[in-house]
Amino acid sequence: MIDKLTSKSRREEELPSSRENVQLPQMSEVAQIQPGVMPSQPGSGSEGLSFMSAISEEEGMGLMAPVSLETQARPDQVEQSDKLMQQQLAQEKYIRLRLHIENAELSVIGVRVVEGSLTMEKHLQGEVLYEVNSGQTLIAVGSLPTLGEVRGLPYPDGLPEQQMHHITELSSDEFTVRIPQQDISLASLPDLQITVYRAKGGAPGQELTAEPLSIQFGEQLRKVAQLQGIHLETLPNTLQGELQQALQ
Repeated sequence: MIDKLTSKSRREEELPSSRENVQLPQMSEVAQIQPGVMPSQPGSGSEGLSFMSAISEEEGMGLMAPVSLETQARPDQVEQSDKLMQQQLAQEKYIRLRLHIENAELSVIGVRVVEGSLTMEKHLQGEVLYEVNSGQTLIAVGSLPTLGEVRGLPYPDGLPEQQMHHITELSSDEFTVRIPQQDISLASLPDLQITVYRAKGGAPGQELTAEPLSIQFGEQLRKVAQLQGIHLETLPNTLQGELQQALQ
């Protein structure tokens, strides 16, 4: 029994200890290794290369330039962007043209410039529609709730015809059309054409396109009045000045 123990002890002395791996650096050596630096190998002739330097030299690869993580715009960039947006909005204007209708004839009675952009409607809401063309180009469309009539609510103490919903037709009326300023000029006024329609059975439901309303909706519309061109020389002096100032 003693011989077996002695033999086992001798074998353990001949084997290297698992806690002292001869292939690994000792703890005292590890403490001297700098972060990011490869330890030198005995007899290699190199005294500690950085990992990236070693990769670069062995594989011939260049190092990537540092990437900036800053994505926020600088205050001066934000200020410049705001100024550009304000300038763009300041340049956008549209014309409110006031028209008079009587006996199926239209005439211009007023004009006003409005700051801001004008977005063309995608769907017309009212049963009275208008379109503005410059030559063959459609530049504006719109709808009105009513024109040439007044709709009254029931009046129980009134005349028999007033005791229910009733409509009173007018011999004349006024309304406004809106036109983008950039689509109209003094030179184009004689070619301007404004047409008013009344939709049969209410406003058409389909989405608008760039074609004239008469082509889009055809027999659904009835023409009410049309203005063929605006001629400055036929307008009152005050209105001539307003139009010239608005379209400068």
